Amino acid sequence: MLLSILFNYFSGLDIARNLTDRRLAKRSLIFNIVVNIAILGFFKYEGFVLDSLNAVLPVHITYHPLALPIGISFYTFQILSYIIDVYRGNVKVQKNILNFAGILKLQSVRIMYQENLYNTFKKAAAFFFIFFQKRMSSDMSAYFYPDIDSQL
Repeated sequence: MLLSILFNYFSGLDIARNLTDRRLAKRSLIFNIVVNIAILGFFKYEGFVLDSLNAVLPVHITYHPLALPIGISFYTFQILSYIIDVYRGNVKVQKNILNFAGILKLQSVRIMYQENLYNTFKKAAAFFFIFFQKRMSSDMSAYFYPDIDSQL
């Protein structure tokens, strides 16, 4: 994880430095995304791939299962969110590595803005209100007209 933090810190600095030349910045962004997804894929699917190869190939590849770092998926997508935001110019690059390591914890708050959260809750409340109304009306009609099914 320390190597990943260092890689992403310097990658963010590189992208911010190259923002005047979008081609170079985009190249750095793509390289960062590929490396981060490769790290995630390696830790998540290393055992599966080697077991599948051992089942198909006539040779046996020995390996020691690696312990999956806790929260690696969340960390990876959090880092990608930060790097993409730096590329887009939505956030300033962190020039202090300690601030960068600390911002990873705070970055998760940005996943859903307050306005989006409010709208989501508002839509959910409207859905449950309509569902409740329909459920109550069907229960009431079944109470007052118990033989309606036999008449249809």
